[in-house]
Amino acid sequence: MKKYIIIAFVMLLLVMSFCTIATAQEKIVLTLGHDGAIGSFQDLAVKKIVEVAKELSNGKLEIQDFPAQQLGSNLSMLESTISGSQDIFWGDLAWLSNFVKDYAILSMGFAFRDQEHMNKFMDSSIGQELKGQLLDKGLLLVREHANQLPRVMVSKFLITKPEDVKGIKMRVPGIPIFQKVWQAMETKPTSVDWGEVYLALSQGVVDAMECGFEFVYANKFYEVAKYVTLTNHVRGIRGMLVNPKKYDSLPVGLKAVIEKAAIEGEKLYNEKILESQNEHTKFLLGEGVTITEVDSELWKTKILNIVPGLEAEGFWSKGLFEKTQGIQ
Repeated sequence: MKKYIIIAFVMLLLVMSFCTIATAQEKIVLTLGHDGAIGSFQDLAVKKIVEVAKELSNGKLEIQDFPAQQLGSNLSMLESTISGSQDIFWGDLAWLSNFVKDYAILSMGFAFRDQEHMNKFMDSSIGQELKGQLLDKGLLLVREHANQLPRVMVSKFLITKPEDVKGIKMRVPGIPIFQKVWQAMETKPTSVDWGEVYLALSQGVVDAMECGFEFVYANKFYEVAKYVTLTNHVRGIRGMLVNPKKYDSLPVGLKAVIEKAAIEGEKLYNEKILESQNEHTKFLLGEGVTITEVDSELWKTKILNIVPGLEAEGFWSKGLFEKTQGIQ
């Protein structure tokens, strides 16, 4: 009898073990990295994605959120997503020019009339072709319509016209087209990691930087640089990218969950962005920040002068800029 009890006990342990393994296999965990500061609109959007994914999957899909470049710079996170060491990236699509050159048009100053123009570009036959090229590089673009506010300049002194930026140390993202644009403006483009920009401004490593208007508040740049110039030179757009092999390995139902979660996160982001412009303007003025509107045509003329040269150098396919302008 004792022998049978022992055998039964061992069998029970094996069954419990198998059940535990099966339960663990039912739950899928994905990693998502982004550069948004904790509490920023981007961070809130990603938290919404995590929440919706958990709710719609009944807990079977867990997306682990790593904000504020905890998994590395934007470029390194995208490279990690390609390699599969990271599953999802949510952020600025301008970085995609490092993998498909025609995405450089997203970062070209004054290439888009307004945000609607940029969104139409992403949905156009051109945008769809670029998505295919991106997939060949190992990145699946799931969503691409999280609209940033226009990019502005943040500086330690007043800037009202293009001549005012000549020779200044300008923090510019590590995206080739940004380097070219700000070289054309006769600044001294300086590479500083996003997470170190605040310190670089405070210590005088750079005199100015540029970013979407919403980040002036979110990253507290106003504490160390009291001048904001509304150049509105680039219309930013964000989205979700997933490792295609990981995505293809998921059950169809969980693929749909990811897409729905991405849509909900994007929706929240766009709502927050629209609400923020007036609120942030009022707050910044209260903090003693000088906000200057400028004649964008002066900046536009100087920046667009480099388009023929950029096309000749192969920054994007020949005729792409003209085709982009023709999108209505």
